[in-house]
Amino acid sequence: MVINEIVKTDALKKNMWLLVMMFTITTFSGAIRKWVFSDSIISTLIFAVQLICPFLIYYFHKVKEQTFDEKNKKIADVLKLYGIVLIFEAFNPLNVTLFHGALGFILHFTFWLIILVYLQFRNWFPIERLFKLFLFASIFQFILGAFQYSLPAEHILNKYLVEGSVEEAGKAAVGDSIRVTGTFSFISGFGAYIIFYTFFICACMVKENFNRILLGFLITLGIYGCFISGSRGVTAFYIIGIFSFIIFSSDFLKSISLLFQIVVGVAFIILLNVGLNDPVNSIEKLDQAYSNFESRVEDNKEEGSSRGTEFIDVILGYNGPFPYFGAGLGGGYQGANELFGYSPYLKGIPPEGEVWKVIFEGGYLLLALKIFMFYRLLYNTYINKIFMLIIILLIFSTVPIVYNVYNLMYVALGICYLDKVIYLQKKKKLELE
Repeated sequence: MVINEIVKTDALKKNMWLLVMMFTITTFSGAIRKWVFSDSIISTLIFAVQLICPFLIYYFHKVKEQTFDEKNKKIADVLKLYGIVLIFEAFNPLNVTLFHGALGFILHFTFWLIILVYLQFRNWFPIERLFKLFLFASIFQFILGAFQYSLPAEHILNKYLVEGSVEEAGKAAVGDSIRVTGTFSFISGFGAYIIFYTFFICACMVKENFNRILLGFLITLGIYGCFISGSRGVTAFYIIGIFSFIIFSSDFLKSISLLFQIVVGVAFIILLNVGLNDPVNSIEKLDQAYSNFESRVEDNKEEGSSRGTEFIDVILGYNGPFPYFGAGLGGGYQGANELFGYSPYLKGIPPEGEVWKVIFEGGYLLLALKIFMFYRLLYNTYINKIFMLIIILLIFSTVPIVYNVYNLMYVALGICYLDKVIYLQKKKKLELE
């Protein structure tokens, strides 16, 4: 099919602005809810907009076409199958209300809607054009986070997390500071953004002639962001993600070369900072953030020791009701339960993470289907398979992508961005051969 270049340009521009809307709604909606419409019906409405904004992808201008090696075959059928199963489980007669089912459908469907529509229409998904937006949003996010982290617990910027002293902060305390979970993107948005930032950094590594000093600065900035977030899961995802990408995404010599260039870039940033006599006291701040993070890890060592492999125990030894088809979508989601009533089948059974909730809502049928979806992602992506397998395992162990709407959007956009950058690099090389 031959498409007029002007029409194609206009269509890509429209799609780009839809992507900008999806990203900015996710990034800024929490801040608006926190500072402008706190504890009001408008705050709930804004959250609802954030929840359904992935469906903007239906307004994308797209034409069915195969990418250069026809990797996107049958993706539409996979999405239809997944949607049909979700509808079936949303109407589970064991469910509390139809509202639970509808909300559960949205939560389970939207991540894969973004991923599979992208995989089917890569050439109409101009996410690679948003580099500057992602770069400036990331720097702004970390600066704002550092500012909040340096403030006392009773400061207004920490108002959502605490109502007074550090002692009242509970899990929000990281040593003598308040971990940055509520900045800019509301409750857990900062940690979710770092997950997206991991993919962003990996994409920067792929780009030819990308400034290695800037790359070293961005990687260091991400490490600092992990420390001030106080999240062990986010820190593990970032560090494992970066190193595994370096190791597995190129041959050995290229990996060593890339690692050396990054180290040189980081060293240059450190030496420049020392030469300028550390004008913003960044070394002390990084050291304080690491010390506080280390103390949090030590204080919660027993709790976090089995968290990474907990999902395996849940899969092998699920202790909830209706293990085959579940008790209905949305029944394990706290937001749905608070709005529409709690499922009686949850009584006396504390949920044990996202995998447990998936089995509770849709049984092993839904879990098996999700594993199949990840297989399709693994098969269709241009991202290195070993790296992607590690990312999938990290998602299962530390990153809920169903019941956390920030993770849902940021992980999906991060995977799409990294895949698109790699795809364009490979396409360019093929065209030059």
